[in-house]
Amino acid sequence: MTQLGTRRPIVIWNNYNDYSTSGETFGRIKNLNKIRSGLGGADSSFYETVGEVLAQQDSDIAIKRGNALAVLTKRGGSGTGTWTVSGANFGKSASIIDLISCDTSTTSSSGDIAVTWTAGQPFVFVTSDVASQAGLCQ
Repeated sequence: MTQLGTRRPIVIWNNYNDYSTSGETFGRIKNLNKIRSGLGGADSSFYETVGEVLAQQDSDIAIKRGNALAVLTKRGGSGTGTWTVSGANFGKSASIIDLISCDTSTTSSSGDIAVTWTAGQPFVFVTSDVASQAGLCQ
């Protein structure tokens, strides 16, 4: 498994189907309506503009939305763990999210997910309720 924090591009899926490939620390998460239909029972209130990724340090990713700042923290073993968000006024529906890579077969259970990626492949941020992954990476 490749852990976050290695010097490789992180590619963030947005609604316009273009990806940030300038480096591992910057990207923009936009409205995810495009993939909502593939998420089954996931909380649709999460799918608003989540925010801008400001920086990444090891397994922590800083995200800003408006004046609110949050840190996504991964706690778990190599490549697997639960993503939680901390930060005042960031959004109640973003309490737990998963990071799914579209270039590998992934499974999710209780918020845990295996994370691997290949440079140039999209990533999708979703809530922990991944009832169905069909269509996520199409």
